[in-house]
Amino acid sequence: MFEVNPACEVTAIVDIGPDNRSAMVIDNFYENPHEIRKLALDLPRSKKIHFTNHHSGLRAALDTLEVRKGVSRILFELLSDHEHWGRTTDMAFIEKNMQYMWFLVDFINEDSITEEPLRLLPFQCYYEHNPSPFQFTIDIFLNEEKECFGGINAWNFAGKTSIVEDVKNMYADKGKFDIMKDVYNSKFTWSREFTFGMKFNRAVIIPADMLISPILNTGKFTDVDRIVQTVSYTHLTLPTSDLV
Repeated sequence: MFEVNPACEVTAIVDIGPDNRSAMVIDNFYENPHEIRKLALDLPRSKKIHFTNHHSGLRAALDTLEVRKGVSRILFELLSDHEHWGRTTDMAFIEKNMQYMWFLVDFINEDSITEEPLRLLPFQCYYEHNPSPFQFTIDIFLNEEKECFGGINAWNFAGKTSIVEDVKNMYADKGKFDIMKDVYNSKFTWSREFTFGMKFNRAVIIPADMLISPILNTGKFTDVDRIVQTVSYTHLTLPTSDLV
């Protein structure tokens, strides 16, 4: 089911932000994306499946060898392009940890963001003090074309696309700031550097130490969820109950 489309289209993105970061976009990623979307929709969901601390909404997870067999080869090839990424990726670490790759899907809508507005803040999954080697954020959009709005924004804060502290710590009291005014429309510290548009069956690979945020257009994810597969090659904590 998780076979990568041999005709997928890889686009290298370069010169993002003042520090000239890189990313990749792969269109027509899966050969059978509608089957994968259906599987995602059929799985039970929970708030207690933890991968990063920037998750909101519900999450579904399935431990299946098929996803590892399907996507490991192309990801290994793309992540090992050291010249493109501008640094040496620890491929031994990635190869070892790909055995932990689950089929992991996030479901977010306006209600979940209303409950946890800080989740719209720019964030990064990896910080300098993280003891593990440099990693990547890999998302695959599973909304059909008529449901696709927004995408992912890449940011810089005070001239840098990577910071050393979780942004939530800077805005700990969510009652004293307005996300749109103090972050998204701030000309002083924040600026958007690149937008990865949402498109069905599009994969986006971004260095995990880059500041990013999901784009949830007002009124677009009320009747449907924003459905994104997150490709993780790390240990996953699963709940024993509370699936909904």
